[in-house]
Amino acid sequence: MLGIASLLCTRLLMIYLLDLDVLRQRIAFIGDHNHASRLQQTIASDQSLGFEIVAVIDPSYGVAAQAADEWIWPFDELIRKPETFRPFLEEMAADEVVVAVKDTSKIPVQALIDCKSQGIRVSDYLSFVERELGRIDLDELDPNWLIFSGGFQENVVTNALQRGFDMTCSILILLITAPVLLITALMIRLDSPGPVFYRQERTGRNGEGFTLFKFRSMREDAESASGPQWAGANDARVTDVGRFIRKTRIDELPQLLNVLGGRMSIIGPRPERPFFVEQLEQQIPHYGQRHRVRPGITGWAQINYPYGASVDDAREKLAYDLYYVKNRSLFLDIVILLQTVRVVIWPPGVR
Repeated sequence: MLGIASLLCTRLLMIYLLDLDVLRQRIAFIGDHNHASRLQQTIASDQSLGFEIVAVIDPSYGVAAQAADEWIWPFDELIRKPETFRPFLEEMAADEVVVAVKDTSKIPVQALIDCKSQGIRVSDYLSFVERELGRIDLDELDPNWLIFSGGFQENVVTNALQRGFDMTCSILILLITAPVLLITALMIRLDSPGPVFYRQERTGRNGEGFTLFKFRSMREDAESASGPQWAGANDARVTDVGRFIRKTRIDELPQLLNVLGGRMSIIGPRPERPFFVEQLEQQIPHYGQRHRVRPGITGWAQINYPYGASVDDAREKLAYDLYYVKNRSLFLDIVILLQTVRVVIWPPGVR
């Protein structure tokens, strides 16, 4: 009871501090103001983000100017003179400087080193977006940054821990949900003709194919005429029982057999069909990087982005999948698993 009371008081205090913006980081942005505008829109759509942009310094502007609702400050006047740049940051009460300048010859090395020596954090744009938004900005992604930044590291201990996590969770969930599995199988059999399980070829780790198991939620001949296609809202191919088990995610439970077999993990990028993978790899750069780890039943993209059924949606989800592949860890897996409970209880855009 003391723990519950303490937790409640802590949450109330955090809500109060967030309302006061005491914990928000104030950012000075150096780069194209269009990038800053996109970040501003993201902040406006998600008030839980812990930062705000207080100054935009664009190299293409020689004098101060106003664009939309923000002021753009002159680059040369501030950056080339460290003695004026630091007082400017102090006036803006900036906690961090984010650099989004592609032309390395324009990066103000002396001014930024001066900032770091004074305790002001300096970050590049891609690392800042990765840290604060939990995703990779595909529009600005530099292959050099992808190679030389941290992440994409695996070792025997990490792989063993995560495999143990997968096995333990799979066995526990199968034991707990055994009655649900039996009832679901009976309902599918009574609802429509066809097999209980649906087998489908998917692309797994390193691009290798495997057979994925799910409870059948569509008619047996759902794609006999149309061929492979993404599920849509109010899809006519879905059966009555299928609509319920999709909404409650029960149709995903047989994939635990794939996890026990080592072809999938509990956490990872969702496995896609080879037909779509071939198309997406041609249309979306770096799409194949998501296949560096085992696909998962749930993942970072699933808890951060609603159901997607288009190339644009696949691109947005890739931004989160790359973040997961780059920062994969047992702790992150546990966080995703706990967050998945929220998605199951309040399912956004299930199809």
